[in-house]
Amino acid sequence: MIGAVQKKSWMQWRTATGIYWVVPMAATALSFYGVLNDGFTNWDDDVYVTGNILIHSLSWRNILRIFSPATLVSANYQPITILSYALNYAAGKLDPAGYIFADVIIHLLNVFLVFIFIRKIYRNDMAASLCALLFGIHPMHVESVVWISGRKDLLYTFFYLASSLLYLSYLEKKKGYATLRYSASCILFVCSLLSKSSAVTLPAVLFLIDYCRMRKFSVKMLIDKIPFIAPAIILGFWAIKGQHDAGTFSGLEALPVFTRISIACHSLMFYVVKFCLPLKLSAFYPYPDSFMVSLPLRYSLSPLFAVAAGMAAWYFRRSKAFIFGFGFFLVNVIFILHFIPVSSAVTADRFSYLAYVGLSAIVAYYVAQGIASFRLKSVRVAVWTAICCVTLVFGYAVHVRCKVWKNSETLWTDVIGKYPSAIAYNDRGYAYYLNHDYARALSDYNTGLSRYPSYADLYNNRGVLYDALGDRAGAVSDYNRAIVNKPGFADAYNNRGVDYCANGDYERAMDDFNRAISLNPGCAEAYCNRANILNGKGDYSAAVVDYSHAVSLNPENAGAWYNQGRIYKAMNDLDQALACFTRAIKIDSAFEHAYNSRGVIYCMENDFDRAIVDFNRAISLKPLTPDAYFNRGNAYSAKGSYSQAIDDFSRAIILDSAESPQALLNRGLAWRAIGDFQHAEKDFKRACAMHFDYACRALAEGAIGKQ
Repeated sequence: MIGAVQKKSWMQWRTATGIYWVVPMAATALSFYGVLNDGFTNWDDDVYVTGNILIHSLSWRNILRIFSPATLVSANYQPITILSYALNYAAGKLDPAGYIFADVIIHLLNVFLVFIFIRKIYRNDMAASLCALLFGIHPMHVESVVWISGRKDLLYTFFYLASSLLYLSYLEKKKGYATLRYSASCILFVCSLLSKSSAVTLPAVLFLIDYCRMRKFSVKMLIDKIPFIAPAIILGFWAIKGQHDAGTFSGLEALPVFTRISIACHSLMFYVVKFCLPLKLSAFYPYPDSFMVSLPLRYSLSPLFAVAAGMAAWYFRRSKAFIFGFGFFLVNVIFILHFIPVSSAVTADRFSYLAYVGLSAIVAYYVAQGIASFRLKSVRVAVWTAICCVTLVFGYAVHVRCKVWKNSETLWTDVIGKYPSAIAYNDRGYAYYLNHDYARALSDYNTGLSRYPSYADLYNNRGVLYDALGDRAGAVSDYNRAIVNKPGFADAYNNRGVDYCANGDYERAMDDFNRAISLNPGCAEAYCNRANILNGKGDYSAAVVDYSHAVSLNPENAGAWYNQGRIYKAMNDLDQALACFTRAIKIDSAFEHAYNSRGVIYCMENDFDRAIVDFNRAISLKPLTPDAYFNRGNAYSAKGSYSQAIDDFSRAIILDSAESPQALLNRGLAWRAIGDFQHAEKDFKRACAMHFDYACRALAEGAIGKQ
């Protein structure tokens, strides 16, 4: 074992160790002060939170859907992470401060767990405290804490460390407690896997713990790991399948073996160097532009670093402290070194989150040992001064780095200033677009395309911008180029189909929507758009099927529910229509058209009081819309409240620029009902002059009545 066992009572332990864990947690909290002013970004936050309908309900049905193996978010199976977002949503909807506050709390809990974990491994309070401090305030960890979509790293680390601690307790406690702790350790490991698949490395760390505890290799040691290895294999396979189905491994066959080795060795070097010198940090580190052809020198020479790391491990092979720390680090970065390139980033700050526990442990152990062995007070003062300086520098770096994550614009501006890439220009341009800053959005798209002319997303987003500017021809041209560069681009087909629809070219639009659906069966927008065309053609049955599919994919799509209700109304299925309009209103309480349409259904069912309530709501939402006044006038007429009906019909006539003959006829009928034949005749004449046969008949009936 490392260090001597420190036997203390609870009171002695609390007094002796209190300052050791309080300091790192306090320093961490101070470093992240002010982070609640940050907000959502368009770097996956729209996928995980703001655009994720899974987090909108905590019903058992929705929770089962979250935990369904078929439910992948951004090609990942992370149900506990998604459930945590659902809890946040239930507490504060989409207030980013609540999500970030929760992340900071989890990070602080992880700092405490690191302290306890390293204290149990090294049997040294000082080493545990320094390790927790370095882990808590390391600038590389800002991304995992402040990036709302980075919660998966925080959660899986929490359960990972808790599982490791219980495994340690299982090894140390008496037999009566061992089974309970071992079972709890297994359960927490599964929770870690369900937070992020990167937790598959825990079985290897358990072997490192056995090594530190000088546990002899035996069959029982291997059997102990089976309940950990089995779920790791199952969920690890599922994670690989999800990434493969999402196409993140595309282009792998073009990379030579030496290139893959160099990329992996460079990634290893990156994480070690950034641990020591966390400079020029970024949310995105792109692959070198020329890596498919030739590698930069630093990549080509990086295998030498891996050799040097191996030599260092061999040199310190008799030091359990070093072997445990370095082994912990290596085990937790081995799968993210990109020997098999995944995604468009070669490295990421968030991948260091758990791995840096290992490197922090090494530094903390040897610093603590040095402090204990130094006899000269001046030397010890110098060491403590150095520790304080590093703490201040790292703490300030964390504070500054947090400001980068304030919003999408600040984030991508920082990335572009350090590592310009197509993704960075595209995402900053999209951030400008969402803020209606079209000039700067167009500038970013144009700059990005001038440097990266084959990046399809830039063409697609510029097409969306052209649509917003009314340049439909320019938009279609960009969608065409996006499809040429990325033939499987479902969004581009869907967007182009919308423009074809707007141009009246429904045949080509239908082809594009069909193509978008075949490429991405989960594209709810394409189903809605295709249903709109089918509805226009009078093919109600097919349109209902498409709308139903759309709302099954996105149950929170109020527009799809509304349009489906309109079709049911056209098919005279009033019950289904009423249910659809009610569902649309439940999703969007400000959906004026849904209130108006539901009011019409109530009128058709002779429930005029409820109809008037809905028309009132529609009018309060959009006071200048004539339809709701007209429909409310009909409801008042049906109730015999003719004066109120006349007022509503008059308002509808004023607001309707086309001066609806139906409104004139209905007002005339209301006038006639109260005996004002003069006004009734005027309205009938005006409507009859518009060749409205019903008004002409009413006028004739009035003439006969006078004779």
